[in-house]
Amino acid sequence: MSDNNLRQVISRVSSIAPSSRDDMKQLISDALNGYEFKMIDSHNTAPVLYMVSTDEGRFMIKAEYGKQKKNTVSKEITWYQRAKTALLHPDLVGKHSNAQFSMLVLPYIENALTLDQLAETDSSEETAGSIANLTLKAIEMDRLLFSSSGPINAAREEVDQFYEEKYQMRTAEAKEYDYLKDLLEAPAHTVNGLVLHSPGHYMEQIQHSEALRNYLTPDRLGLIHGDLHFGNILLQQSRLYFVDPNGEPRMPIEYDYGKILHSFHGGYNQIAKGQFLLQKNDDGYRFKIEIPESHTKVLSATQQHFTEQEFMRGLYSEALHFATMLPHHASNEVETTALFLRCMQIFQELFDHVGKLKVVG
Repeated sequence: MSDNNLRQVISRVSSIAPSSRDDMKQLISDALNGYEFKMIDSHNTAPVLYMVSTDEGRFMIKAEYGKQKKNTVSKEITWYQRAKTALLHPDLVGKHSNAQFSMLVLPYIENALTLDQLAETDSSEETAGSIANLTLKAIEMDRLLFSSSGPINAAREEVDQFYEEKYQMRTAEAKEYDYLKDLLEAPAHTVNGLVLHSPGHYMEQIQHSEALRNYLTPDRLGLIHGDLHFGNILLQQSRLYFVDPNGEPRMPIEYDYGKILHSFHGGYNQIAKGQFLLQKNDDGYRFKIEIPESHTKVLSATQQHFTEQEFMRGLYSEALHFATMLPHHASNEVETTALFLRCMQIFQELFDHVGKLKVVG
């Protein structure tokens, strides 16, 4: 093919009419015949990625089969169209969405590392300081996105869809698994010699204390990234990019504070990679996560960057993220049990902090 241009790529892929996810993968591969491309299908997520080389450079196609309203790529397209703040993300250079599938096209960011990859490849003190500074920069980028979207004052009921309502829905899903039902319905568990309450106990305490609930519940909504963890923050030389957004126009920025905290405080990535010790005996659980030492520096810098209330709201959001992820990991009992135990630890850390604050009596 003599004319390998991006416009032709977008036209070819946009014209397909798939009848299933596998059919979509095949039809897109057929449409890219004659181009140099690589397909990436994780099987853990609905979208499929294609790295495509054209005369104008390399691009990434992200495609997902399914109706627009339930399609994460369609939602992502909307985010890119709303995120007007310059230099936050790669440019959206192509898009298509209909009742059968959605796709977006972005420039491929050459020689970039996620903050997760950077932490894994270099454990030096200098890199730890760099990751701390980059984390603060990412938080400020998200705040800029939030503030530029015209945030509004929020009623508690609207915020609850991201907090209490989501927690209740995902807890019900988790209880469809017998072992998670047992874990969630037990009033407490002993972890490393400490008695920790189940997440439901902490949620009841928050809902039944007006002062505590007001202190921890966000009160402003705007556009945020929506999934701001280290795996979605790319570094190319000295520039940061946000990728894989999942934000909506009316979300609390504290939701993203919790997401970024679980990267260097919660140890979510280490749990997902099996980098933890978990043993159960008559005395309860012995549980330890292999969190990199560099993350301690990031946590310290972040705590200094946040106000006390911002950090508490971030911890609350982080604990809820762990709780609401349980059904998504439930097929792996050991991993999900680790997420459950970490959720309780974060809730207890939150309550240890707020218990010392006069604002909550």
